[in-house]
Amino acid sequence: MKHTLLLVLTICLLGFVKAQENTWEVYLQGEAVKSIAFEKENVWLATGSHLVRLNKLDKSTTYYSYPYLDEKGSSYKVKADKYGVIWLARSEYLPSGGSIYENYNSSIYSFDGKQWRKITTLGYGEISSLAIDKNNNKWIAKAGSDGLYKIIQDSCIQFTPQNSELVYDHVDQVVSDNEGNIWVANSGNYSGLISADLVLMKIDGDNWDVHFSGTGTWALLNIGIDSHESLWVQQLFALNKLDTVSDSWTEQINIGSLDAQEYPHFYAVEGERKIWCSRRLKLQEKGIAVYENSNWIYYTTSNSELPSNTVNQIAIDADGTKWIATENGLASLKLATSLSMELSAEEQSFSFYPNPTNDFLILKIPQKMQNYTVEIVNINGQVLQSYNLNSNEKRLNVSNLTVGVYLLRIQSDEHQVLKKFVKQ
Repeated sequence: MKHTLLLVLTICLLGFVKAQENTWEVYLQGEAVKSIAFEKENVWLATGSHLVRLNKLDKSTTYYSYPYLDEKGSSYKVKADKYGVIWLARSEYLPSGGSIYENYNSSIYSFDGKQWRKITTLGYGEISSLAIDKNNNKWIAKAGSDGLYKIIQDSCIQFTPQNSELVYDHVDQVVSDNEGNIWVANSGNYSGLISADLVLMKIDGDNWDVHFSGTGTWALLNIGIDSHESLWVQQLFALNKLDTVSDSWTEQINIGSLDAQEYPHFYAVEGERKIWCSRRLKLQEKGIAVYENSNWIYYTTSNSELPSNTVNQIAIDADGTKWIATENGLASLKLATSLSMELSAEEQSFSFYPNPTNDFLILKIPQKMQNYTVEIVNINGQVLQSYNLNSNEKRLNVSNLTVGVYLLRIQSDEHQVLKKFVKQ
């Protein structure tokens, strides 16, 4: 069984081939899928009634009951940690309360595949985001003025401006970058309907570094990180790119407008600047909006196999497959290539060894591929190492990688090749 699994996992994947149709698959038809997480060959899904494991290899699904069923529960967030433990943040309904935040009580659970454990209750307010850092700590932001929460094993720390580097007590979102650092959107001093002071900071271990501090909009404040570690920040109808090296804004994309009554929700950036959003138009949910090369492409139930126009999350795995959680099921999308040309036989003939490996990978590279770059990507789509190819042989040190399956991605501006390898 072990040898069979290794054989399947080490099958080579070639990136760009002749143009073909987009490939859609739909799972859990009729179920409201709230959140998505990736763990090895599995996609974990938080639905309104169950935690579901979908195996990407054989397409099988396994259902797990929640600790207790809460039909009015909301804000489901699911993540898988580096040990394969599943973490669920859920806002549980309370029948009474005096403020807009007091209808939901937020709780954190862990699930090891057999048993649920309730880690902590965070009090009133719906959960807005859940992230896991490189040290396997969990970070949580929720509605209200409660600051930021960090779970270390079973203990929970609440960070506020009084005991941390937070500037304001309102945390809008928390995400993890490709290196496992935590990025926080922090806002306060609200004026008017949407204006506020905004702080964007990175937490690396015990270091809290501010990368932007200024005025912005707090409405629809969403953040994401591209393959070059730049931070993309949605502020209502604009998406702004922050270069985290120079701490300067380098690009702005208009993604909606009040006049047109078009309200996007930014979920993911693919590569450097391919933007994935859900879309609401004239108060109606309208599926997905994708921005690339100054153009928009829209996917709805009318022109695709998207099971619902109400989208709860868009996530992209290490193979580039898009997973879309909707109110009527889960969709996966593999896009057709936009180029009609193929890699030449010479470009396809590069080799690497040993596979599986313990310490090093040796790449043998044809002359034509010396202007390419090579990246090592984990199963969650995080770029762990990046190199320029400037010689016919490249030695990659993988000794610091944990045991598991990884992708070797070799690419130029026009072509890409993906191959899998196993670190023992």
